[in-house]
Amino acid sequence: MANGIVHALTTEHANTAYNLSTQTETSLNDLITLFGKAVGHELHPVYQPAREGDIYRSILDNEKAKVFMDWRPKVSLEEGLRRTVRFFSAIDV
Repeated sequence: MANGIVHALTTEHANTAYNLSTQTETSLNDLITLFGKAVGHELHPVYQPAREGDIYRSILDNEKAKVFMDWRPKVSLEEGLRRTVRFFSAIDV
């Protein structure tokens, strides 16, 4: 994401919005599983009834970022979560 943000700020097409994504749908359950792997233990979500305005499915189209910024994701969601957990685990709070 950081690389995409730098690209968006420095491109000649900077004054526009870009979707920085892997263009892959990830369910909340899959995200919870991936995050559990990254932190090293299984997570047990507590499900609640749907709320008004909840988004059921979403896939961002990153084609505009590819065309105008020559940007493509370099790190998978799973690897990005792993790196993020590692980074924050190393911070002495």
